[in-house]
Amino acid sequence: MQLFVVWRFRNGRCSPIARRYRFYHRGIPLKKETGLTPAECGKAPACFIYLDDGLYGGNTILNSLSRWLATAPQQAVVHVVVMALHRGGQYYARTRLETAAKAAGKVIQFNWWRIVELEDRLTCINSADVLRPTKIPDDPFVKEYVDAMQRKPVFRTAGGLGGLQLFSSEDNRSLLEQQLLIKGALIRKKAPMLPVYARPLGNMVLETLGFGSTIVTFRNCPNNAPLAFWAGNPW
Repeated sequence: MQLFVVWRFRNGRCSPIARRYRFYHRGIPLKKETGLTPAECGKAPACFIYLDDGLYGGNTILNSLSRWLATAPQQAVVHVVVMALHRGGQYYARTRLETAAKAAGKVIQFNWWRIVELEDRLTCINSADVLRPTKIPDDPFVKEYVDAMQRKPVFRTAGGLGGLQLFSSEDNRSLLEQQLLIKGALIRKKAPMLPVYARPLGNMVLETLGFGSTIVTFRNCPNNAPLAFWAGNPW
């Protein structure tokens, strides 16, 4: 039985907009951990594993595995393994991958493994585990940014700490949301060449105040986190 690993490598730095990545079908980790080589495990892979630290908006995994589908076998099982996933991003990636696999005439079963699952869906905004402001702060740059939005922001009702209780109190959560929103709007004012999707609270295709994730690891600060976490000179 052969195990193929699809492993995404990053450059180890917090890149302003996107990270370079490459794919490998490797026997090296298998041999290191088990003493076996792919040749000793048979010809047909039992499954494919995609490893990453987190699933945020879902586009990285979607784009990566969509390209893999071109060379994927007619039938396969794919295990997506991450430390943390965001529900909205996982739904987005899952539904589009299933559609792409069907369009390619392939039967691919996608399994999703995680330690932590965060609520980020706008339909569940009052139980969100990501940054979702309750109001617009009294700041000229934030007001300018909001006034230019075609789709006006939806606000969280004050009082909720999210399903995972990541925030210590509503006051502390609101302070964090307000200040990161203020700094994010200031960064956008200073750096007008940032992509439109680089919103004050983090990269997001949908026009909002931002994705708002606070999940950062030692090897990755995603662009879905607030701009204040990662944007800087050179812009």
